[in-house]
Amino acid sequence: MGLTRRRLTGAIAVVALLASGILLAGCVTPVPFCAGAAVRPPLIGVDAQGWHHAHPGGTVHACYDGTCDREDGTTDTVEIVVPRGDADGRKHDLAVTITDATGTTVSSERIALVRIPGRPGGPCPFPDQWSRAVLVRNDGTLQVGGADDGSIIVPTP
Repeated sequence: MGLTRRRLTGAIAVVALLASGILLAGCVTPVPFCAGAAVRPPLIGVDAQGWHHAHPGGTVHACYDGTCDREDGTTDTVEIVVPRGDADGRKHDLAVTITDATGTTVSSERIALVRIPGRPGGPCPFPDQWSRAVLVRNDGTLQVGGADDGSIIVPTP
């Protein structure tokens, strides 16, 4: 009976320790953890996928207020990282240069970046971000969309 009683006492002690740990853990507020918000620089996204499919071998380049893309011209999405000073809501010139078998064309628009509101406070505050999405239509004209925040989609023709 002594051996059985020791085992029973040990089992009760283990259960009591586990129960107290669970109770204590339920009373402790977890420490919020934030690895840091994924902050993108201000940018213009130029979607040239449809145009590239309609004009194989063609190239697309874009410049916004003197800042140009660094792509080779054959990528479907051209991104222009804009200096923070141009992310002010004022309009600047966007020039898109397309080259195909018939020659080179420059389409331009005067546009401003759109502010995507951030999330202040909380364990992981998120600052405002600035962007704009532009579509190069199959005929080379530009369609200016909203902010490129993943929820506003530039309609395709």
